[in-house]
Amino acid sequence: MASQRTKPWISLIRLIGVIVPQRLRADWRQEWEAELRYRETQLAEWQQLDWRNRLDLIRRSLTAFWDALFLAPRRAEDEIVQDIRFALRHLLKNPAFTCVAVFSLALGIGANTAIFSLVDAVMVKMLPVRHPEQLVALDSFTQRGEQRDFSYPLFKYLRDRRSSFSGVFAASDGTSRMATKMPFSDDTEPAEVQMVSGEYFQVLGVDAFIGRLLTAEDDTTGANPVAVLSYNFWQRQFAGDFSVIGQTITVKEQPLTVIGVAPAKFFGEAVGRAPDVWTPLIMQPSLQKGQSYLESSNISWLRIMGRLKTGVNEGTANAEVNNVIWQLKNEPSDLGKSALNIAKVDVLSGAQGLAEFRTRFSKPLRILMAVVALVLLIACANVANLLLARATARQKEVAVRHAIGAGRFRLIRQFLTESLILATIGGLLGLLFAWWGSRALLILVSGDSSPIPIDVAPNFRILSFTFAVSALTALLFGLAPAWIITRPNIGSALKVTTPARPRLGLSRLLVVSQVTFSLLLLIGAGLFLKTLHNLRTINLGFQSDQLLQARISPRSSGYKPEQYPELNQRLLERLNSTPGIRSASVAGSGFRSGSSRTCCIAVEGYVPGKDEDRQIQIVEVAPGYFSTMGLPLLMGRDFTPSEVENKPGVFPKLAIINETMARRYYGQANPVGRRFGWGDQKVVYDTEIVGVARDANYGNLREKTKSLIYYPSEGGTLLVVRAGLDSSTVISIIRNEIKTVDQTLEPFISSVPQLRDEALVQERMLAKLSSFFGLLALLLAGIGLYGVMSYDVVRRTREIGVRMAVGARGLDVLGMILREALWLVVIGVLLGLVVALLTMKLIASLLFGLEPTDPLTLIIATVVMLTIAAFAGWLPAWRAARIDPVFALRHE
Repeated sequence: MASQRTKPWISLIRLIGVIVPQRLRADWRQEWEAELRYRETQLAEWQQLDWRNRLDLIRRSLTAFWDALFLAPRRAEDEIVQDIRFALRHLLKNPAFTCVAVFSLALGIGANTAIFSLVDAVMVKMLPVRHPEQLVALDSFTQRGEQRDFSYPLFKYLRDRRSSFSGVFAASDGTSRMATKMPFSDDTEPAEVQMVSGEYFQVLGVDAFIGRLLTAEDDTTGANPVAVLSYNFWQRQFAGDFSVIGQTITVKEQPLTVIGVAPAKFFGEAVGRAPDVWTPLIMQPSLQKGQSYLESSNISWLRIMGRLKTGVNEGTANAEVNNVIWQLKNEPSDLGKSALNIAKVDVLSGAQGLAEFRTRFSKPLRILMAVVALVLLIACANVANLLLARATARQKEVAVRHAIGAGRFRLIRQFLTESLILATIGGLLGLLFAWWGSRALLILVSGDSSPIPIDVAPNFRILSFTFAVSALTALLFGLAPAWIITRPNIGSALKVTTPARPRLGLSRLLVVSQVTFSLLLLIGAGLFLKTLHNLRTINLGFQSDQLLQARISPRSSGYKPEQYPELNQRLLERLNSTPGIRSASVAGSGFRSGSSRTCCIAVEGYVPGKDEDRQIQIVEVAPGYFSTMGLPLLMGRDFTPSEVENKPGVFPKLAIINETMARRYYGQANPVGRRFGWGDQKVVYDTEIVGVARDANYGNLREKTKSLIYYPSEGGTLLVVRAGLDSSTVISIIRNEIKTVDQTLEPFISSVPQLRDEALVQERMLAKLSSFFGLLALLLAGIGLYGVMSYDVVRRTREIGVRMAVGARGLDVLGMILREALWLVVIGVLLGLVVALLTMKLIASLLFGLEPTDPLTLIIATVVMLTIAAFAGWLPAWRAARIDPVFALRHE
């Protein structure tokens, strides 16, 4: 019985005796084994021991086990520190290798981090509000599937019937730049103003930095006009003065009392725009003098968001909102009639804010992420090649360490430590590159020197991404060389001569992969560059050089539509008599300013198809518009001043059509003098065509030209000016002349070339970045090829010496080395072409005027790749051809 009771203790002590020696360093094992023999002797006499000796034996066993647990981590820590010190010494001994490796990795990691910073800000980051996952956005769609905003009466209707929402707010779609006067200055500064409902900040879950924010009481008739400032605007205009609360700012001649400042990181409900000032919706008639939008159910100008109640999902809220809209359609009110145009309302997640900016740039950003990932792979292949060359030179060192007892995994850990140090330094330097690069990306995305207000500052996600990329990079470029060089081969490694390198070794495969990926990036860059060129050189149909557009808002200055023609006549008289301006005219819309569409046209003598689209674009223009635009009339004549009726909402009985409309309805016949009308039944063909204008592209550069009708009118709100001087000089002249006519008018002036560049922001970003990364990949591939061939030449010095000693000429050696280099490149190019043909169709929607398999682009990219590769291979081949045979035969 006694022996059975003591068996568990004996088993535990013996188990400790087996485990502990395996965790102890060799010089500690002798002492432990002596202790173990003593305990074994005591265990054999366990039955004869008294309780004191038994407790002592158990205590000594547990103490030894505790020491082993404590000493083993200390041993691991000591070895890690030793590995780090050893790796640093080796890296410092080879500064050229270290600098090239670190810089290559820094470029790859920095590019990935910079692009991810933008991806994080646009596509990942949630709104900086409380519980953003509860927010939803409401999108309204017409019968044709077009997204449209909400009217103010419809917002109130939905707000009062919101059982699925704890709160709903509305905000004007976008911001308006308005002249703002600070309390300490008589000068005006432009400020981005957004009108929001009183529930805006409460529903979003935002607290004031100082003061208070808007409430529902501030958004009622008779309430004092108030404003909330953004944190950045407060810092910029008031230098962070806390006494700003209660002061008055003047926006569009409307005094507003400042009641609070929003938090520092709050930019609003939409990514990509940041208001400076928030005011209640009730201020719309005062800030936009003229027609009030608050009572009209036909003016859509608001975006709606809401916060779901706990336990309510988006599907339930979607069903409720559409049921409310269905009930509204059955009401006989004006609001019910306007709701008939709504096909459906979608309730979507609003955790990341409104999605216009995200939708626009999501695909280009995903493509750029793939591009920089390829760049990182090329950089990893480059560093792996460097490590292979460097590790091969250390074969004897590795063999010696194998011979004295170092295990393979111990040596792999040593080499991986060096790789990890390189990746860590590269990651830290890459963060600096990313900090600069992310801001450069913002400017590139913005299209001018004023960056879009997006926070791309490093955060936990970005730092975690950089850390993960650095760690993965260390494994990618460090594991294979470490595994290969630590293979036990002591005999051959200690020989004087070096074994011949395999013909298709890992380094050669890495070079082939570099060439493949580089060619892929070059082809993509070529396609994006050609797309940008095609869009930049597309014929707009009119002379865009030195053409400017000035958008004015007479309604905001108190003018009624019937007063617009008289105002425009005064403006044109001033502008046409001003030095530096060749001519000026007026239009209802212009380049990238939108146009109206009217249905349904009926052309005399033309029978439309059953499902034919009969909507036509309409542009109202003043006489002289075509000459100012440089838009030639191919047939007929221009309008005359006497033909302008200037009746708002009434089309005159004369029209000029574009080429596309003439071909569509009249074929090769002359349409001048022909007539058309509107409607389906009892059509009156009372509009006469007096001219045909050349097709003009008014901003959507990718779309084909559509049918367009020009009507005579002097009631437009867009001034078109043909400059005779430098555009930047004429802009100030135009602004001064407009202010001379009416000081309250706030013109927004842009040149057509500038607007055209803004339309190509996405294409320019893709072309520039893909070109930069393509050239970077080309450089890295060239360096990789040069490194491999140079290493080959060094290793084969003795062989080359023998060849030259038996009669080979330098030209023969040059050709031999160059053929090997070009053979690798040709394999990589062929693989790259195959991959390009399979993958480039993924970017077809982003191209214009060419196919993803454009032959010229493929040929140019291939020639560039072969040229750089030939030069990279020629340098070591030329050096090999000049080797002295006597020196080569003595080389080891």
